[in-house]
Amino acid sequence: MNDRAIQERQERRQSRRAKSIRGAQIVYQNGNCVMDCLILDVSDTGARIRPADLIKCPPSFTLRMTDGSTRPCVVVRRSASELGLRFLTPETVARSTS
Repeated sequence: MNDRAIQERQERRQSRRAKSIRGAQIVYQNGNCVMDCLILDVSDTGARIRPADLIKCPPSFTLRMTDGSTRPCVVVRRSASELGLRFLTPETVARSTS
């Protein structure tokens, strides 16, 4: 990717990313299934993670941090080993469940 493409991609982001290598959990199927993951970077609007099993990762789930806080999210990008996530706001969660 050239410098211009990188700059254009960064300008589309709504908030600044912070690098962060820390553990978390992917919680899905109404809390019945849990998968470990690493958070690689995070912002106010999303995160990039490396799940333990990319194939079994659902398109939407709750990301549970080590401090116990949770963020509902949806997968917006998949690569060979990582997922790009968008955190859902209370408004988008309400629309998706109604």
